[in-house]
Amino acid sequence: MKFMVSSLGEVFLGNTQVGGSIDLKPIIDSLPPKDQKRFTCARVRAKVDRLANKRMSENLRMTLSGSLYELTRRIYRLQMVNDARFRVYGGNHKGKDWIKLTTEFQWWVSDEKFWVELSELAERIGATVEIMDESPHLDRSSKDGGKTWVMGSHHGRKERQVALAVDVLHCSLHDVNVRIDQLKKETRNFWKKAGVAVI
Repeated sequence: MKFMVSSLGEVFLGNTQVGGSIDLKPIIDSLPPKDQKRFTCARVRAKVDRLANKRMSENLRMTLSGSLYELTRRIYRLQMVNDARFRVYGGNHKGKDWIKLTTEFQWWVSDEKFWVELSELAERIGATVEIMDESPHLDRSSKDGGKTWVMGSHHGRKERQVALAVDVLHCSLHDVNVRIDQLKKETRNFWKKAGVAVI
C-alpha cells in the first residue's frame, strides 16, 4: 500500500489521511479553565503544542507499522528545513522508502530553451524534473465585480509547473541544509525567472 508524508506533514496510508492533523478542541478543553481563557498566552500555546505533538505521535505509533513510523519521524526531522522555496516530503512505495527535497518552477511551455537548461542542470546535479501541472495561464481582471473582464497579455498561454527533486533519503539534517545552499546557487537564475514560493 502506498504511504506518504506530504510537505505539510500530512500522513497518508493509501488515500486515507491517518496523521499530521489533530482536533485541538479536546486538548484545549482538558486545560484548567484559567488557561482556556488565556489561549493567546505564549506559555499556554506552547503547552497545547506539546500536548498536540504527543497526541499526534501516539496516534501515528498506533496506526503505522514500526518501519513506517520511524520513516515518518525521519521525514518530520528533515522537514525542519521547509520554507517557501524548499520542502521535504517522502514515503514508501512497494516497500521502498524515499525522501525528496524539492523546489518548484513555473514557466511557459513554449520556452524550450528554459526547459532544456533546467533538464541539463537536473542531470548535472543528480536531480529529477517532475511535471506537476500544465495548463493555460489565467491572466484576467475585473473592476466591476466580474461583469466585464480584461484579459492580460499572457491569458491562455500554456504554462508548466515542475518540481526539481533531489533524493535525501540517507541525508542528515545538516546534509540537507548543505544541499539547500548548493541548490540555491545552482538554481539562482531559474528561481529569479520562474521560482514558485509555496506557503
